[in-house]
Amino acid sequence: MRPVVRFLAVVVAASLMIMSAGWLPAAAAETSWASFGPLQGASRDYTTTMRQSPAYFPAAAVTTTSVGGSGVGPQSGASSFLAPTTPPGDAYGSSRNQPYLNLRPNGLSSAPPSVTTYTFERPTPTSGWTFVLGDVDADRVIITATDTDGHPVAPADLGFRSVFNYCAAGTTPKPSCSGPGNDGSDLPSWDEKTGVLNGNDAAADTAGAAAWFEPTVALSSLTFTYEQRSGSPVYQTWFAARSYELSGTVTAPAGEQGGIGLRLVDPDGNEVANTTTEDDGSYSFGELASYDGYQVELDRPSGLTSDDPLIQTVDLGSGDRIDVDFALRAIEPVQVSGTVADTESGDPIPGTTVTLTDSNGDTVDTAVTDEDGGYVFDNVPVGDDYQLAVTDQPDGYQPTDDSLTIDVPADTEEPITDQDFTLDPVPSPVSGSISGTITDQTADGPAAAVEVTATDAAGESYVTHTDSDGDYTFDEMPAGDYDVTVVPPDGTEVVGEDTQRATITEDQTSVDDVDFVVATPVLNDIAGSVVDADHDPVPGAVLTLDPPKGEEITTTTNKDGDFGFESLPPQDGYQLTVTPPDGFTIDDEYATQPVDLTDGDVTDISFAVTAEETAPPSSIPPSSIPPSSIPPSSAPPSSTRPSSAAPTPSVSGSPVPSDVPSTPDQTPTGAAPSTGPSGPAGPDGGLASTGGVSLIIVFAGALAILAGAGTLALRRRHR
Repeated sequence: MRPVVRFLAVVVAASLMIMSAGWLPAAAAETSWASFGPLQGASRDYTTTMRQSPAYFPAAAVTTTSVGGSGVGPQSGASSFLAPTTPPGDAYGSSRNQPYLNLRPNGLSSAPPSVTTYTFERPTPTSGWTFVLGDVDADRVIITATDTDGHPVAPADLGFRSVFNYCAAGTTPKPSCSGPGNDGSDLPSWDEKTGVLNGNDAAADTAGAAAWFEPTVALSSLTFTYEQRSGSPVYQTWFAARSYELSGTVTAPAGEQGGIGLRLVDPDGNEVANTTTEDDGSYSFGELASYDGYQVELDRPSGLTSDDPLIQTVDLGSGDRIDVDFALRAIEPVQVSGTVADTESGDPIPGTTVTLTDSNGDTVDTAVTDEDGGYVFDNVPVGDDYQLAVTDQPDGYQPTDDSLTIDVPADTEEPITDQDFTLDPVPSPVSGSISGTITDQTADGPAAAVEVTATDAAGESYVTHTDSDGDYTFDEMPAGDYDVTVVPPDGTEVVGEDTQRATITEDQTSVDDVDFVVATPVLNDIAGSVVDADHDPVPGAVLTLDPPKGEEITTTTNKDGDFGFESLPPQDGYQLTVTPPDGFTIDDEYATQPVDLTDGDVTDISFAVTAEETAPPSSIPPSSIPPSSIPPSSAPPSSTRPSSAAPTPSVSGSPVPSDVPSTPDQTPTGAAPSTGPSGPAGPDGGLASTGGVSLIIVFAGALAILAGAGTLALRRRHR
């Protein structure tokens, strides 16, 4: 809500108070809404205190960077309040005339956010209280909190209940809702994933838009980061808490019920209140904050004892407890008594059960130690060989096998005292630390912000990061074996093993020097070429590289027959295989070469492929040979013996080469039979063959063929 005309606001507020005076609920002044101290400090650096009404609810120290000015600080609640018809008013009563806190961003307009933090003096209850944010319209609020260990609280655990508008129609009594957008229809929106309470989409100035929360976990702090989206907005904060009564009755012999002391201890073990019983044995600690785990301890008067524990745990998380009762009775002689104390410190141990058994081993009675560690058995029958033993001990102490033997003599009222026991505390669990250093080998210095995980035998992982010196530490680690693993930053790798074993034992609680080294790997190249038998480049050959780790990669030779693979990890065992293009081949044994890259680039790889063989061209057919110029008289004589001249190759069915003319007038008619005279006769009546004539004939035929070819060439040239 933004002040428009201060005088008008005062008049409207006064009018509303007068109008509502006749029907204001009588209980309105007794609500459990929190109060705020006045702002201390200066604008953008204020402090104050928030206090809830119920006893023992923790007060909160408030710091804020809100800008100061009009409307900033605690408000009276006279004109702006949460009526009983609103959701939080229904749960906690009307906040009319109850204070709330008005704050702004860090400036009046276009200002950075203001941050307001409530730091509680001890953790809050896990139920039974609320905070309400109002007038969230032209602004947004980011809500964060921390738990009892200082860890961030999930937005879902903030206990969002609903959004509402305290100016909505039907609200009675209705607060002052002046200004634009005051019809009570505007509602903020809550994003549980981000923890953002956002005003309306238009960032318009309205009235009454609010949301309320009931946290479901104990909070150590609560922070509102308030952002302006338009104008100069304010936002309102209310706190309220439920309180529940804790009371009971102590029964005792007549005349001894009054004046018995009782103490109230909080869940952290701190004594926060004490009281005594009335004459009728009743007592009350009044209205208390809604914690679980209170303890009520009874001071046992001398001469009285109880068959029940003198300490009771009480939960006030969901309602009143008016039944926390105790019963005491008179101690009859003879009595047996003693104490139970801590072996190491000597402190009394209340809540310990001591059992008395007879000589047959049967249980006679049990007693529970009081706050002083004392126990009493009264009216123990006369007998011998009674045994006293501790049969149940409080958490944090070890059982004991120790026992005490007593005799109760006849005809005596002398109490048997000093039957004391001591208990050993349960040893604290062994824990220790794991630490080391991570070095950047490439930068020759520490490796900062490197993630390190330690995984125990059950598979649970702990994560930390190195500091600026490359150091890391896991503290308070339970005893056991851990696998310590470094996650190298992007672009780096671990030199050596990335996991080391560390073991924490009772004898070695500090495991140091679990060190690692990371480095930026040097990447290498592979290059080479593919050539044919004449060392000419062969483009289009496919090269396949199969690395030791990872998928295959391929490339193709360029027009110069070259290929290359870049930026490869320095590993041994690469396999490089060539697949020749069509028309070429390579033996399988030469198609693959191993490549090792640990020593640097390898750029001299060569593959030699062979052109595939094709059918040889056909001999020139007879039809393409020009007519012979050898005269008939020079033809060799016929003979029944084989000729020494080479036979004419067969051209049957052979095609005519394309570069030899094949025209009808060039087709020879064949060789005529010889008609010349016979030579000297040989042994068979023919002439003897000396070989000389055959050579001459072969030589003459060759000349004729050359001459014919020349003639054809001239004819083609002159066409």
